[in-house]
Amino acid sequence: MFSRRNLNARRIGAGFSAQVFNQLVTIAVQLLQVPVLLRGWGTDTYGAWLVLASIPAFLTLSDLGFTLVAKNEMTIRVARRDFAGAVETFQTVFGLLLLVSAAIFGVTILSILAFNFTDLFHLGTVSEIDSKCVLLFSIANVLMCQFFLLICAGIRCEAGAPVETLWGAAARLSEGLIVMAVATAHGGILAAAIFALVSRILFLIAARAYLRSKSPWISLSVKHCKKSEMRRLLHPSASFMSVAIANALLLQGPVTILGSLSTPAMVVIYSATRTLVRAGTAAANMLNFTFVAEYSMAFGKGDKKSFKLLELIHLGAVFALIFVYSISILVFGEYLLHLYTGGKVDISIPFFPTLVAAVAAEMVWSALMTPLGAVNHHTAAGYSFSGLSVVGIVICVVLAPSHSLTGIAAAILAVHLCMCLIMLRGAAALQTRLANIDLAPGLPS
Repeated sequence: MFSRRNLNARRIGAGFSAQVFNQLVTIAVQLLQVPVLLRGWGTDTYGAWLVLASIPAFLTLSDLGFTLVAKNEMTIRVARRDFAGAVETFQTVFGLLLLVSAAIFGVTILSILAFNFTDLFHLGTVSEIDSKCVLLFSIANVLMCQFFLLICAGIRCEAGAPVETLWGAAARLSEGLIVMAVATAHGGILAAAIFALVSRILFLIAARAYLRSKSPWISLSVKHCKKSEMRRLLHPSASFMSVAIANALLLQGPVTILGSLSTPAMVVIYSATRTLVRAGTAAANMLNFTFVAEYSMAFGKGDKKSFKLLELIHLGAVFALIFVYSISILVFGEYLLHLYTGGKVDISIPFFPTLVAAVAAEMVWSALMTPLGAVNHHTAAGYSFSGLSVVGIVICVVLAPSHSLTGIAAAILAVHLCMCLIMLRGAAALQTRLANIDLAPGLPS
């Protein structure tokens, strides 16, 4: 059990190291898979794999954000020594996942029987039966991943966030390496989907065994699953999901708008510049994720001093990063963009500095939201961002014809500046909640 009452610098360092490893795994798999799969499968088969894999990707939100809330809630309750409450949260989410998985798998079977996928999509030489089997195994993989994430919530609440992060990174690395190995051996996409699912199941079994050895009191059943707990978790969970959807909307929406209202050259300039400028968010997110579990534990213990010290260290580090990164990208951006694109994309003024300001604002409010999210007090902020993202996309549509790239960057900047103001209010509300931290039950009643 966690017994330390004060800030643990070693644990924070371990958490950051785990986040760095997690980020390196993500980048390595993304960078290596493209050339390896292209060489092993060819353009047509690799394209079919991407199309079929894109469908299950939408199911990553199938648990409505409940596993994210479960991680925070269980950590808070274990820190408070409320093990019965942590089990109730765990088993409630487990029951929800069983219901959702059964429903999704049923719909998948009906869809496979009803539709001809080689007619719906351009899948090259991939046969109809192979495409249906790939889709079936890929969706099963995504559903198994939801249960894996729930097991990770149990691992985090006692073994700690660094261990949980390493489990997730190792599972992702294993799956990526297996798919690349299948392609290198000239196996088909069906074999890749099967072996990827096997890898996920093996990691799920191993993680469950690890959890059982470390925390035998967390039983994988529905004995303590409660509808009242599910309702209590609903709004914070839906808020997490709305943030993910809003982020996707702000990232992909402008590309779609430029594709319909402007020229392909504008799309390339926007996409390349956005990718370069947003590179700093990866480092900021590593810092944010490092402190989430620490905030949850301090809140659960009622340790106001540690919570405020965590805020000072975390926000100070992120704001310093934002300042250094923003200055660096403004000074060296033109050189880096030429290097990144092979000299095919030039800096566009005032689009470039406006987009840099937008990304910096996003990094600010994301950091401010981290302590709120860690104690599941983020509901209003999440819904606000969801609404603002829709407004921002509408403004993009209005400004794109007359102001092109700069108009879109300005609309995105406006969204993130509004979120900064909202998060300042949220931070003030959290301080009020911290004043009554001894009475706080975790999620707002």
